Amino acid sequence: MTVHRRIALKELEVNPANDRHGDLGSEAAAIEWLLINKTEKMKDLLNDIANKGGVVFEEPLVMKHPSTGKYVVYDGNRRVTCLKLLHGLVPSHVQNPLKGKVDALKANNDFVFDTHIECRVETDIEVVNDILERRHTPGNSGAGQLKWDGHEKENFLERTGRSSKLNFAREMNRVLVEEGYLAPEDRIPLSTFNRLFSSKEMKRRAGVDVQNDRIELINDRDASYKALTRIAKDMIAGNKTLDDVWDNRKKAAYLDELEKEGILPSAKNRLKVPETVVGKDEEGSVPVPPRPQVAPHQRDYLLPTNMPMPEHNAYFSVKFCQLFYELQNTLRFSSHAVAISISFRTFLEILTNAYLRAHGVDNKGTFSHRIKNAFVEMRKNTEMPEEARAFVEKLSDANEYFSINTLHKVAHHDMQVSESDLRSYVNNLDAYLREAIESVNKTKRSQAA
Repeated sequence: MTVHRRIALKELEVNPANDRHGDLGSEAAAIEWLLINKTEKMKDLLNDIANKGGVVFEEPLVMKHPSTGKYVVYDGNRRVTCLKLLHGLVPSHVQNPLKGKVDALKANNDFVFDTHIECRVETDIEVVNDILERRHTPGNSGAGQLKWDGHEKENFLERTGRSSKLNFAREMNRVLVEEGYLAPEDRIPLSTFNRLFSSKEMKRRAGVDVQNDRIELINDRDASYKALTRIAKDMIAGNKTLDDVWDNRKKAAYLDELEKEGILPSAKNRLKVPETVVGKDEEGSVPVPPRPQVAPHQRDYLLPTNMPMPEHNAYFSVKFCQLFYELQNTLRFSSHAVAISISFRTFLEILTNAYLRAHGVDNKGTFSHRIKNAFVEMRKNTEMPEEARAFVEKLSDANEYFSINTLHKVAHHDMQVSESDLRSYVNNLDAYLREAIESVNKTKRSQAA
C-alpha cells in the first residue's frame, strides 16, 4: 500500500544495496561510494538543493526495514545523501571530496533546512521494483535523475530476478522439481531466493554460477542441488524470510551456518569445467545437456569464497572493500593473472595497515616488519597456526621466493609469479588474512583515531 509521509532525515537510510553499486554493507559505505564515484553529479545536485532552500525535486521512494525500523531509500539516494551532508548527518569517517563545497554552501546561504522530507512509502518490495524498473530516464545534468548505466541495470536485474533473460529463482525452482529434489507443488519465494543469491559470491558458495545467461554448476551436481534444496525449503517453510537475507552480512551469516552443518559444497567436489544446467533460447529457458564431470581443480579466483568480507568502517574504505570483492569474485586467473598479482600486494598492505591502526600498533618500518608486528598482536588475542608464523618469518627474507620482496618486484618491475604461487601465498596467509579482516570488522568506530 502506498502512503506519502514526512520522515525525519535521521530515520532515512541511504541504501547500502543501491543498484548503482550493489551491496556495500552499510549506509556510510553507500554514501562514500556516491561521493567518490559521482562527485561532479553530486556537486550539481548540492547546488540545486541549496539554491532551492533544501527542497528536492521529487520525493524519495522508501520502504521500512523489517528489523531496524529505518526507512531504506530505493530511489532518491543522491538527494537524501545531499540533505544529510547539509545537515551534518554523515559519519565523520566517510571520505568526502565535497566537504569544502558543503561548508561553503552552508556558510554562504541564509536558510534553515527542514529536518523532515516528504517520502513515498511502499510496503511491498515487488511494487518498489516495479517503480524502479520504470524510472530509467535520461539525466538533466547532475541535478536531474541519472540514467542507470549498463552495470547498474545489471545490478537491478540480478537483485530482483527481473532480467528479460533469466530469473535465477524461478529456473532453480523448476530444475529442483524436475530433478526430484523438490515436490511439484513446492514454490520457492522468488524475491527472497533471488535476494540471497543476488551476488556471484553467494551463488558460488552454493555451488552455482551464472554466465552469459546460463546457470552453471561449479560443484558436483548432487552436492550443489542438496544445498540449494535446503535453502529453498528453509524459505518455503518460512524459516528464512526476506529480512533474514536483507544484506550481505545476514546472507553470509546464513550461509556460514549451512557451511558449519556441512550443507554447502566443498572444494573437494569442485568441477574443473563448469556444467551448464540451464540456458535460454527465443522460446524461453530450457535445460542444456550437461558436460561430463571431470576431476576437481584449483579455484580460478585468488581469495576463497568463504573468506569473511571486510565491512566498511574507519579502517576499511569502500575502495578496499571493492578490491576484496574483485579478488574473490571478479578477477579470474584465466583472464586477469597480472592484475591479480599486482592487486594482491596492494590488498595485503592495506589490510595490514588497517589492522595495525585498529589495534594501536606501530605501523612504521618496512612492509614485512609491519606484517610481523600485526602477527605478534594477533597471537596475543587468538591462537594462530605455527605454519602461519613460519611463513610470516619468511616474508622478510629477500632471498626467499615467497617474500615481500617478490611481491614488490611483481608490482614495480617486470617479475611475474604463477597463479599456483599466488594461491600458495593466500593459502599460507589464510589464518592471517581471516583474523585481520574479522578483527577490524569488530573494531568499534569510536576507537578510530
